[in-house]
Amino acid sequence: MEALVAIIDRLIALLQGRKESRVGLFRDHIEPVFLDLSTVHADCVAAFGRIRQLFWDSRVQIWEIAPKVDEMRRQLDHVRTKINALTAALKAASESDDRIPTEALKFADAVADYFKVGAGHGSTLHPTPGPTFYTTLLDLITLAETQSLSRKECEWWAESLFESVRGRWSDVTVAYAIAKMACLR
Repeated sequence: MEALVAIIDRLIALLQGRKESRVGLFRDHIEPVFLDLSTVHADCVAAFGRIRQLFWDSRVQIWEIAPKVDEMRRQLDHVRTKINALTAALKAASESDDRIPTEALKFADAVADYFKVGAGHGSTLHPTPGPTFYTTLLDLITLAETQSLSRKECEWWAESLFESVRGRWSDVTVAYAIAKMACLR
């Protein structure tokens, strides 16, 4: 009987340790990434508004837009770098630690996809999309500067890009909610 009680106690301790590990994962990795990405996304939405105004203002030449976009890109670059490092660390840790819930890895994938918003966005008008929103937008502006793309076409692609960012943000928030539930249950 004592052996059975000892086994049950050990199982309870293992389960409690696993729960504490998941809570720590959420607290130390998932939540900070989501909070930082929330800041990045809010900045991105604000940048959309400023960029739209630049496109709509016929007094602003297309070549004047790129430096402003590049300046916006640089503002939170350090936060994006931190987010990418944390999600890469989470994915790397999962290779040797099977206690990391699948939902946490899906969150990391959604975050990575958020930053790759430009990837796969190409067409015959824009055959080589950049890997992120800002770099793709800068590529579009370069095409417009060289007259490979009209200003109106550039505006259309930019709007499409903005919509893609919004959709990817929605994917991140859903993945975050699911990961939170998995880690805190």
